[in-house]
Amino acid sequence: MRQIGVLSLLVACGLSCSGSGRPDPTTLVHPDVTTSSDIINSIEPPPTTCDDFCGETFLHQLAAPPNLYFLVDRSGSMSDLLEGSPLSKYDTARRVLGKLLSVIGYRVRYGASIFPELSDTCGAGHEVFPPTVGSLPSCDGSRDPVLTDFLKSFGNYAPGGATPTAAAVAGVRSELEQLEGSTYLVLLTDGAPNCNFDATCGADQCTLNIEGASIGRQQCTAGFNCCDPSNTGALAPSECVDTDATVQEIARLAAHGVPTYVVGMPGAEAYADVLDRLAVAGGTARDGDTAYYAANDETQLEEALYAIGTGVAIRCTIELESPPDDPDRVNVYFDGQLVPADPDNGWSWDGDARIVVNGDACTSLESGDVVDARVVFGCDTVVR
Repeated sequence: MRQIGVLSLLVACGLSCSGSGRPDPTTLVHPDVTTSSDIINSIEPPPTTCDDFCGETFLHQLAAPPNLYFLVDRSGSMSDLLEGSPLSKYDTARRVLGKLLSVIGYRVRYGASIFPELSDTCGAGHEVFPPTVGSLPSCDGSRDPVLTDFLKSFGNYAPGGATPTAAAVAGVRSELEQLEGSTYLVLLTDGAPNCNFDATCGADQCTLNIEGASIGRQQCTAGFNCCDPSNTGALAPSECVDTDATVQEIARLAAHGVPTYVVGMPGAEAYADVLDRLAVAGGTARDGDTAYYAANDETQLEEALYAIGTGVAIRCTIELESPPDDPDRVNVYFDGQLVPADPDNGWSWDGDARIVVNGDACTSLESGDVVDARVVFGCDTVVR
């Protein structure tokens, strides 16, 4: 979705349009983007226990962390305030991503791209942060410098433009397919993909008609298709819902082992069937009536991203670099609390250098509530 579509911008800008027939990109910049420092300061670093432990301690950080990549819509409508929040949808997304990564950042290699490109309302977008492993939680409560840089990277761009989702996915596909280890894409958007100038559609698949827009004094209605070039000009097809091309790009990623999670913010509900198809193509369809993650407010957005992020980053296994000298002198701590060895509700060995967390302890770990899991060598194992 977009605050002002490609066709609408052309109608509005008149002679200010460039010779290419696209609007002047400076008209897309929103003047009131929230500063990065405001976003960063609103996120409290997670509490980290740094008490002395018996033995030698190791904070659990994966040697080969999964890749978690965010593709974030910065179309014009993302500048709209989120209901019940002083922040825009775009800035709310930044803040919630910061909250999530403050908890799981050191367990994943994370990166992000935004779309569309600042200089092109239908441009594919570009990477703002390359995949990077977050820092281990600090004992002094200081902020993760990697996460700070990540959040600042979004602050250079304000919402504007349309929603070229197919081009955006195609633009990151090569990089994602070449990353080592398991890789996951999270598409965060507030509407339907568009910007396919070769598309054709009826009024029922024209975003202008679906959203009740007007071109000049002409209302987009079932009897007047605003995506018909004979009605509104050569660029009108760019306002068609570009489902098939986007499904194809996401399916290509899935075929290479990169699933795509789809998160829809307010504005996307009119295109629920489209986002459902994208989630199915990405191999991440949820059970129930809605295949994608619908997030209508900040709480729901946080729940959706936490469910995705913790599911990717946290497993109930701890791989050690090498077997301990004495497996009977090993203990596990979650946030400073001892987790007794117990095959039903604690932890147990699965081989010489692999620990499995079981039962309620596993549930707690997977929830993301545990900030750090420490394996401690050198003291007798505490058994439940």
